[in-house]
Amino acid sequence: MCVAVPDKRMNYPHDWMGEHMAKTAVVTAGTAGIGLETALGLAGAGFSVTVVGRNADRGARAVDRINATNPAQSGRFLPADLGSLDQVRALADRIAAEHAASGDPLTVLVNNVGAMFPQRQTLDGIEASFVVNHLSPYLLTELLLPTLTGGAPSRIVNVTSGAVGLAKRAFDAVEPPAATTASTGTAAPSSPTSPTRSTWRTD
Repeated sequence: MCVAVPDKRMNYPHDWMGEHMAKTAVVTAGTAGIGLETALGLAGAGFSVTVVGRNADRGARAVDRINATNPAQSGRFLPADLGSLDQVRALADRIAAEHAASGDPLTVLVNNVGAMFPQRQTLDGIEASFVVNHLSPYLLTELLLPTLTGGAPSRIVNVTSGAVGLAKRAFDAVEPPAATTASTGTAAPSSPTSPTRSTWRTD
């Protein structure tokens, strides 16, 4: 996997992150692993960070770790199961409403959520890996796009996996013919490579 994490030592364009500009970031699946490390890096670079996840206990521990770095703004956790598109919509509505009320821009959205399932399964009648790896981040990005562009300049970061080199495209099918499975190691069109292609048009 690969993700760009802001670092204080890096020189960012002045027209993107000026010293006096409010900087806020949302990191999905941000309570552990690459998501948490990304959140810690963003907090260290001066961002006000919101991490999203399913487990409140892990969320609380993630916020404690973020706040232990003495960030300029305290971290926070928002609960959401991003395998549910209804919860994705509710999450986007909440974030958009909060930014509209506060006037603070949303500077960075990190789509880090992703999953591989040992067996093919469905979520609300749709193949699970397609929901989590493609539809969920795509929908969240689309719904938050007005907030992101309203606070421009801003960035969308899509975390992908090593499956990017193996994924097969099946654009003639609404739902992929097979799931990405941990048991076989095969990559379907629903692998975590999909959000990267989906976000090209937001540049």
